[in-house]
Amino acid sequence: MDNFISDISGQQFPSEQRILGASIRQPIFKLIKKEYPGFSKDKYIAASELTRFKETYIAEFLKD
Repeated sequence: MDNFISDISGQQFPSEQRILGASIRQPIFKLIKKEYPGFSKDKYIAASELTRFKETYIAEFLKD
């Protein structure tokens, strides 16, 4: 089983969880950039980490 290192946390995850920044929708990508300014379209995040940002986005959307 291959692993990769997340570009936002530096933690190791199974390669099946690897998501390229370019494939993330813009509003959620902006949230990630706010917390991790070095994150870019050519970097990778784990699906489980991305879920946290999706949840934050939904919570902010519902709050407005």
